[in-house]
Amino acid sequence: MQIISLMRLKKSGCLAAFFSFILQVLALSMSATVSARESVAEQAAIRPALSVSLSKAIIDSRESGLANDPVWSALLHVDKGRANIQDAAFLLSSPDFSLQGELEATLIQLYVANPSQLCRFPARYLWLQQRLNLPELALDSCPELSEFSQLAPAEKIDLVFASENLAQAASMMGHVFLKLSGTRPDGHAVEHAISFYTDAGTINLPKLFFDSMVIGKTGYFTLSPYHEKLQQYLRDEQRTIWEYELRLDAQQRRLIQAHLLELKQAKLIYFFQNYNCATVVDFIVALARKEGLEQQGFWLTPKDVVKRAYAAQLVESSKLISPPRWLARVLSDQLSSQDVLEVKNWVVHESLPEPALSAEKNTRDYLKLELAKAFQAYRLDTGMVTTSSAKNYQANLNTYVRSQFPERQLSVDQSTNPVETPQDSQMELGMVRQHGANYVKLGLTPASHHLEDDNRHYLGESELLLFDLSVLKKLEGRELSLDRFVIYGTKSLLPYDALTGGWSGAIRLGMETQDSKRMSPQKMMFVEGGVGVTKRYLSDLDAYALMNAGLGAQGGYGQIYVQPEFGVILREVYDMKTAFSASYRHAIVGNADASVHYRLTQSKFLASQLSLHVRIDSNKSGRVWHHAFEMSVKKVF
Repeated sequence: MQIISLMRLKKSGCLAAFFSFILQVLALSMSATVSARESVAEQAAIRPALSVSLSKAIIDSRESGLANDPVWSALLHVDKGRANIQDAAFLLSSPDFSLQGELEATLIQLYVANPSQLCRFPARYLWLQQRLNLPELALDSCPELSEFSQLAPAEKIDLVFASENLAQAASMMGHVFLKLSGTRPDGHAVEHAISFYTDAGTINLPKLFFDSMVIGKTGYFTLSPYHEKLQQYLRDEQRTIWEYELRLDAQQRRLIQAHLLELKQAKLIYFFQNYNCATVVDFIVALARKEGLEQQGFWLTPKDVVKRAYAAQLVESSKLISPPRWLARVLSDQLSSQDVLEVKNWVVHESLPEPALSAEKNTRDYLKLELAKAFQAYRLDTGMVTTSSAKNYQANLNTYVRSQFPERQLSVDQSTNPVETPQDSQMELGMVRQHGANYVKLGLTPASHHLEDDNRHYLGESELLLFDLSVLKKLEGRELSLDRFVIYGTKSLLPYDALTGGWSGAIRLGMETQDSKRMSPQKMMFVEGGVGVTKRYLSDLDAYALMNAGLGAQGGYGQIYVQPEFGVILREVYDMKTAFSASYRHAIVGNADASVHYRLTQSKFLASQLSLHVRIDSNKSGRVWHHAFEMSVKKVF
């Protein structure tokens, strides 16, 4: 589919520079072995001209502060002085790592102690040789680099974003990776995906978060054919793909390709909060940035990587690749229910409409045919139909559309572009009146968004919470209490579609305050989830129903409960939004009061990063009613 939318020379001379080099080597060898010092001295005696050049390079790097260059930090995957790769084979100055120490250790290894390290650190060599005007080394003698350059040429490099998949914890904020494109020596055009990830195939969320945030999990840095990635995301997972061609020159592409080989040989440990797919790709893209960028929020998310590439003016162009299900839903919203039913009949019976006269062709007819294409592609991708007849019908349908509307093409709604979406961290400050007292509320969501937020850039209303926290401070005293702490929570209200169906679902894990008939609120630990359906009326009103069930622990007692929930979400004019929900909780195991909870939230989006929210809560526990009123201001960053 087409897409419409740097050595200063010292005056003391060569002799002084030579002895200066000997002193530099001795200083660097304090933490090295005797054999290493002998090797350095021997190499310096054999190659005095090279020693003089290297000595000057080390002195100049210190005086110019070269080690503080953002590109050097990116080559080492260092953020704020912290090295994210602790592999001793990768950090030559380990365990006493520093940016300058690593720079000097790399120079000595490359030019004196162990020239074979050239093939281990080709990117470091390329950058240091250019910046310090050092003698060139035989990089072409590195067989693995030569093979990699030929098999995965990088004549063009794209930054690729795959949309969120709330059903998978490792991809709940999307995924970002690189695409390398070029022509092999044999003339074949090839495309490869470069991706960093970890194994998150478990439903034990507490263990997954502990392992990935405290212990660290094995990170996998992979090279695979790009079409396989597209198949996985578009066909198997029905996720949208955004490709961003990076504005890079040949030298920058060569540096990135050489660095990819360095990472392939390193032992990488994945940490969810600070060394994930987003941070690794951002370090790689940073090799082309002229200066460092400030990080906003608590986590660098996949969307942030795209936004930072735009901020550094590295994006040449963008392209959206839509999965059939996404496209079918968007097109269905443009047509009447009668048109959608007519298209469904065409596809099910593998028929084509009668050709229209040129004067009678209109946008509605074109959208119906595009919907038929998307629906048939969805049926084939999901295995609803597998016959040769169905495949032939798809080919005939594509040919028919081209013949009827040769000049037409679909445009892209840029609101779905990750660069246009709000930031993923937010803070909330408000006043709360409950239980006859007044409180100040402070809320913090380190990553992602709430159901009440502006979610117009998503296909459906959704909520994704990571370590969502809120505390209450009583105005009349010093009382400070924890109101809510959600370790992980997600709610996806994907509207049901007549062609592609669609279920809604929710899951939460954490602790929150629960009212009780004894008037004193109690903390309850819980893990709960549910499934249901959402119906969209026109384009502004969603109604949903979920059947939730969960496990809870409150006051030293456990319970198993069911909690059906009904809600309505209205997107209004003047950038406003109303959300109403009603739920009923009943313990089927354990001694707990049945409760009914109503919540009404009115939101006003004041600016792209600021919003105002008013909430009214009514909760009935046993025969006792509790009411709460809250007004708050929220800022995303």
